[in-house]
Amino acid sequence: MKNLLVLLLSILTFSTIAQPKVPYGQNKSAGKYFQINGIKMYVETYGQGKPLVLIHGNGGSIEHMKNQIAHFKKTRKVYVADSRGHGKSSFIEGQEYNYDILTKDWAVLLDSLKISNVDIFGWSDGGIIGLLLARDYPNRIGKVFSYGANLSPSKDATDPKLDSGVRKFVNSQEPKTATEKNNLAIMKMMIDYPNYDFKTFNQVKIPIMVATGDHDLILLDHSLKIYRSLGNAAFHVFGMANHFISWDEPARMNKEIELFFNKPFKQKNLVPKEYEFLLE
Repeated sequence: MKNLLVLLLSILTFSTIAQPKVPYGQNKSAGKYFQINGIKMYVETYGQGKPLVLIHGNGGSIEHMKNQIAHFKKTRKVYVADSRGHGKSSFIEGQEYNYDILTKDWAVLLDSLKISNVDIFGWSDGGIIGLLLARDYPNRIGKVFSYGANLSPSKDATDPKLDSGVRKFVNSQEPKTATEKNNLAIMKMMIDYPNYDFKTFNQVKIPIMVATGDHDLILLDHSLKIYRSLGNAAFHVFGMANHFISWDEPARMNKEIELFFNKPFKQKNLVPKEYEFLLE
């Protein structure tokens, strides 16, 4: 028995050593560059199965999506990229940013990857891009899970402390290098954008999950307004959660994403059939 225990311990120890941490965002064996709209866009690919695209937030990168990559690569073919000017993707000096530019990059990337009917999980700015892809490129998208997105500028859509904090930070900066100027331009995008007419989303028929936290930076009423503007959507609020639940509680977030993507989407009636007599 003692020898058996020693053997089992050795196997477990070897298994732990034999599985090094994957350097998501810096993984040369999974990474590739694509020429997209005048820039080089960096993409990593993992797993096999139905395609799933993961889109990070403002100032983020592939590395920020590591908890979702590690989970979904077991059952899906996961594509994750650095948006223009983020991570390892390049930028055009002096360019101002808006969400139309970023969304067009992602649309061209989907074409370059030769994938369609793709599911998308977008977090924060990635959630905005996911909504725009569903609106503007519906023939390429399966479902969209959009977390912590906004469709109006921060002063109308976010906690007031965020809007004032971003403005204060931007005004305090004196960027000198091209990279510093680019990073500040990305941050400035939060002040003036996005700025979309909610009515332009009324005809979106792709199944979309609009999700947020009860302590999110995005105002709950704003998230609810996004949900109500969509033609075929569901709404989910994570209790005791903020904007960063995909980092803080990845298992909880991944469970909801997985459920939405795997379960057939069907809008529920107000009441079961046997109680319809209660409705006018």
